[in-house]
Amino acid sequence: MLDPDKAKFHLKKAGLDGLKVDVSTFDAAFAGAVDAAVLYQSSAAKSGIEIDVVRIRRWLLVQRLAQKPWCVVYWSGRATEDWMFSTAYERGVPWIDTQFDHDRFNALLLEARAELETDERSKLYG
Repeated sequence: MLDPDKAKFHLKKAGLDGLKVDVSTFDAAFAGAVDAAVLYQSSAAKSGIEIDVVRIRRWLLVQRLAQKPWCVVYWSGRATEDWMFSTAYERGVPWIDTQFDHDRFNALLLEARAELETDERSKLYG
C-alpha cells in the first residue's frame, strides 16, 4: 500500500529530506515496462523521492543493467522453486547481474532439492 507519509518518515529518520534515484528500463523488458517505471516515478514523488526514468536501448541491456543498482527487467516464471532458485541464486550461476552468495541459502537449496516429501520440500524452499 502506498503510504507517502511513512516513506517521508523513514527518509527523515535516515537523515534525508528527499531522495533522487535512477531506474533503468527498456521497452522490451515486458509490455508496459517503461510505463511501470513512470508509475513508480509518479507514486514516489508524493513521498519526496525523485525517480529519473532512464530508457536504455535493448542492445546495451547486458552491459548497462549489470552496472545499475535498480532496473526494470522480466525474468519470467519458472515451473518449480528449484528451477528459479538454481537459475538465479545458486552459488556459481553465470548471470552477471546476480551477486548473491549465501551459505545458508545454498545449503537449504540442496536439502530441498533432495527432499521427496512435498510439504517438507515447500517449507525448505520457503
